[in-house]
Order: sequence, then structure tokens, then C-alpha cells
Amino acid sequence: MGAFASPREAVEEIAKLLRARDWAALAACYDGPPPPAFYQEREGGHPSGADDWVPFPPGWSYLSHETEGDVAVVRVGVEIDEGGGMIQRGVHAFRLRRTPAGWKLLA
Repeated sequence: MGAFASPREAVEEIAKLLRARDWAALAACYDGPPPPAFYQEREGGHPSGADDWVPFPPGWSYLSHETEGDVAVVRVGVEIDEGGGMIQRGVHAFRLRRTPAGWKLLA
């Protein structure tokens, strides 16, 4: 792996790597070195996991992306049913770069 055919595919494949905790494969998806301690999970953050995972929590889904040149800003989101008609929504963005091999994560 290491690169993705599209930003939408990147979200699907990255989520699989996160669920599998395949940190080596995820690190290979970066255009350059991954951010420091990107694989560390923390406890006590936001209920959606938004504070705990890089580049996004594994349960989040592709929403959209915008490109400018060779960089895409990808938006992912989650909905958490809190019961009683209350839905908590989260949105997060991360960046990808188009390389000759395909789309790769930016730290």
C-alpha cells in the first residue's frame, strides 16, 4: 500500500489500518515522516475519539474533500446517538498530497 487512488479511498483504507493498529503500514502512508507519537492512543478525550487518533478515529467516515494543486483537505465525520433525540456530530479535517505513487498523508 503506502498511497491511495483517491481521498475517499484514503479514508476507507486508513480506517482499516487504524482498526488493525497497523502502525507500520500507516507510517508508510505519509509523504515524509509521520507526526511524533501518531500511533499513541490516549484516554479521557472527546467521546468521539477525535482527540485520540491521528489522522482521525477509525469509526469516522468520509464527508468531502477540496483540492488546491497537489494538496487535498479531506473532511471526515461521525454521528453519535446520545439517546432522547440527541445526536452529537463531529467533523475533522486532515491533508493529503498527490504524489506520483498516489495520495499520501501529510504530517
